[in-house]
Amino acid sequence: MKSNNRDLYNIVKWWILSYFRKKISIIVNFNRQWIFCPDRIFKSWIHESNLVIGLFPSWFAKPQSDWVSNINLIDFPLDDNSKYISLSQEVLDFIKSKDTPIVVFSVGTATANDSEFFKTSIEACKKLDIRAILLTHFKEQIPANLPKNIIHIEYVPFSLFLPKVDLFVHHGGIGSTSQALKAGVPQLIRPVAYDQFDNSSLAVNLGVAKEILIKNYNVKNIVSSINEILSVEDKKRIDVKIEIDVLSCLSWNKTMCFSCKDPCLDDAIDFLAMFRPSINDSCTSCGFCIKSCPTNAIKIIR
Repeated sequence: MKSNNRDLYNIVKWWILSYFRKKISIIVNFNRQWIFCPDRIFKSWIHESNLVIGLFPSWFAKPQSDWVSNINLIDFPLDDNSKYISLSQEVLDFIKSKDTPIVVFSVGTATANDSEFFKTSIEACKKLDIRAILLTHFKEQIPANLPKNIIHIEYVPFSLFLPKVDLFVHHGGIGSTSQALKAGVPQLIRPVAYDQFDNSSLAVNLGVAKEILIKNYNVKNIVSSINEILSVEDKKRIDVKIEIDVLSCLSWNKTMCFSCKDPCLDDAIDFLAMFRPSINDSCTSCGFCIKSCPTNAIKIIR
């Protein structure tokens, strides 16, 4: 009964907010015209700004001819306050045992009204008999009584626990996608809007993700997708190869440099004494060494 009341409350709240949002938008945009201020919406902002910043590197998404000319690609937004936050004892105890796979479910930071996503995900986990972490700081989306193999967390830095889980189911935001790439965890992406469809497609092309659309997000398809992903022998390997250009590499040219080794989480770069780095079989092709190279000597070979 409590669950039904919560669902009814969310529906009514969504309807009221949608109604007043439309009314207010009409009034605001009408008055903007009187002061010669055009109606600015998202699709025009990106073309009118002086600078567009892409929160991803060029190896993830190669610049296209139809992109805005004033775009500057930087890197993934990986700072998640992990220096100041530690895992709770509840989370540590939950991920400590590896008897059954652990799957993380998230709809992103801003989504507050997607209780159906969590309800369907929980049912799928029951059928699979796997453990799950439901991640959202809008706790009203989570059913009151969870099975003992499923826990809810309001917030925890991805970098602290994603490397310890078996699968990450998320919406395809660039923050979630990049943290999953860094952790080397396979992804099941359910894109909803904006850049999420592009991020999902790019991750799928890299070989680290599978996509499932909202209309197909039901218990049967979730179970099938998770079974397919978890049955892959080498889930953490991206379908590309990383190579070091010995002609450009400082360390191959008698200059001491360890810039590629420091960010490598898999200890996949070997040095001959202090020079001549090479990439070993532990490499997952995550690409995080590429940005750190001062001479751009590390390349992706597809």
